[in-house]
Amino acid sequence: MARHAVALSGGVDSAVAAALLAAEGHELLALTLNLGTASGSCAGPADVEAAARVADQLGLQHEIINHGAHFEQAVIGPFVDAYAAGLTPNPCVCCNATVKFGLLLDLAAERGCEALATGHYARCEPAADGGWRLRRGTDPRKDQSYVLHALSQDQLARVRWPLGGFDKARTRALAAELGLVAAERPDSQDLCFAANGHAAFVVARRPEAGQPGAIVDGDGRVLGTHRGVAWYTVGQRRGLGLARAEAWIVVELRAASREVVVAPLDEAGWTDFALAPTGEPTPRRLLSPKLAALAQVRYRMMVRPCQASGVGERVVQVRLDQPMTGIAPGQAAVLYDQQGYVLLGGPILVAQDAMTEESAR
Repeated sequence: MARHAVALSGGVDSAVAAALLAAEGHELLALTLNLGTASGSCAGPADVEAAARVADQLGLQHEIINHGAHFEQAVIGPFVDAYAAGLTPNPCVCCNATVKFGLLLDLAAERGCEALATGHYARCEPAADGGWRLRRGTDPRKDQSYVLHALSQDQLARVRWPLGGFDKARTRALAAELGLVAAERPDSQDLCFAANGHAAFVVARRPEAGQPGAIVDGDGRVLGTHRGVAWYTVGQRRGLGLARAEAWIVVELRAASREVVVAPLDEAGWTDFALAPTGEPTPRRLLSPKLAALAQVRYRMMVRPCQASGVGERVVQVRLDQPMTGIAPGQAAVLYDQQGYVLLGGPILVAQDAMTEESAR
């Protein structure tokens, strides 16, 4: 059997993934990232200790990788900068591409491992004419293909996701059946390094993002004041503190002028946006310049039918079949086909003026 590395986080998912591979007879090396996120819930001291217990229980060689400085530079810094600029970044996308399946995958190769396994709920399948295709996990409530879309073909060729065909209940049940010490550990939170939320974390590092400013409508009329652009995101409806009766929604953040722009909810539907593709989740030869797809513009959000043009170029234009709110620049958009395969994805560059004739009437 092959020698694999397994990214052991201390949680139930990676523990079950390791147990499944061990049962198949693979030689395993457990790797645990220590990112120094003591205040968070991922790759911090408690997780490292939990991972060590899992490795000991399974009889695995275990190595702790201390790379907090790399995490700071590659993930946290860009995250803070983006939020301070009025964008809505997704740090999990960056972390997966540059840390978990970047740094850790390279370290696994240096240690003689042909693949890196994790507990992600996603599938990687060979394409019929070569290459690899990223596909949704079978459990729609836990699918993580959205935050894995930036992986390259080289990375996809070297990953293993044993839980791609599982649902969470089955994972928990198997962990209990195997008597794994991680069976009852709670799931980690999405924003692992900011236990008190993204806004407080950003403001602590970039105080200017917490300076008050005006809440305005599209014509520039001042409707109220806000506590700082870091506390708001495009698509937000609650916590605006506006006295007027209309239902308002945030449609733009202007960090330079410290303005939060809102619009009446019934006038805030966008159909068009642009994205900058990253990674290679589908071999390029399988894509056409124009394609019909399903778009997902936030993690855990339902997909929407769309048309994409300019596929294969630096910027892809996407038109949704129906308008929707909450299309936030900086956030990831991922396009899927009807079978759940990822076609492409990348950060949203802009939501173009968006009101359709139908939403304006």
